[in-house]
Amino acid sequence: MARANLQALASDASYGGVQFDARRYLPAGRPGNVLALWLYGDFVASSAPYLDLPATGWDTHSVTGRGYIQGRFRGPGLLYGEAEYRFNLTRSRVLGGVVFANAQTARAPATGFQQVAPAGGAGLRLCLSKKVGTFLALDYAWGVQGSRGVFFNLGDVF
Repeated sequence: MARANLQALASDASYGGVQFDARRYLPAGRPGNVLALWLYGDFVASSAPYLDLPATGWDTHSVTGRGYIQGRFRGPGLLYGEAEYRFNLTRSRVLGGVVFANAQTARAPATGFQQVAPAGGAGLRLCLSKKVGTFLALDYAWGVQGSRGVFFNLGDVF
């Protein structure tokens, strides 16, 4: 997806950006278990205002970067990848679990992409509606340099 922020349309600065989002869901193990893969990228011109730069957790649904606080990594370019294994804990599929790992890197204007920051964790899924596929997600994740936290979401993370 390409976008343009123009001063003529009340933006603080004129700059453009490109975003991509690729997801794949593969059956894995027992019936109902899934290996979910996600690759996400967000790139803007370096002339964008600081708070408009791509950052951890600033995707459409604020779910990138479990293991880090929102905005932890920021730059004119952000690359993010995640793998999540989803499995059922009950026959009724009302309660499920996940284990996941992710990694991200942000581009600094002067030095390019920085070191990759990995994170991982586990969580529970409570099915609120099988018909619609609505879940209450509760995850605990760890990142580097002591970063960790509890993450909530209504619906699957991706």
